Amino acid sequence: MSYRPCAPYRTPQTHSLPMSQESPIWVIGSANMDLVFRCNRFPNPGETLLGTDFSEHPGGKGANQAVAIGKLGHKVNFVGCVGDDGFGTSLIQQMKSSGVETSTMAIHESLPSGTAMILVDDYGQNQIVVVPGANGAVTKQLVDDAVSADGGSFIVAQL
Repeated sequence: MSYRPCAPYRTPQTHSLPMSQESPIWVIGSANMDLVFRCNRFPNPGETLLGTDFSEHPGGKGANQAVAIGKLGHKVNFVGCVGDDGFGTSLIQQMKSSGVETSTMAIHESLPSGTAMILVDDYGQNQIVVVPGANGAVTKQLVDDAVSADGGSFIVAQL
């Protein structure tokens, strides 16, 4: 079997403005701490299994998109809400270290940060339970206040 290009190739266009002068991309979405449990197989209802590994990873659809944009070197602002807890602190630090502006995030005093429990079996299949926590406290007012203060070229929304 042979393949041929479906269209002539061309060089991608680049912005003429330096990155620091570009308008930010706004990401409005969830930030969760992913708690990943590995096991040989999924438990049956009422069954307890011993796992083979455990790890924690910053996640959430919105936070993941913001981090990806930040790592590409584009100015990105994240609007979301985390709890006033260790997971919230870790999520904010991870985003900051990836170039994400987090000053537009809210920290909820009484709701925990969002978490996701992810079971992964030996075949790579998964089962996920998400507890949104403070993600559910994002309001229209929070978004309006953040975005109207700085403008932006694009808004990406994920919850």
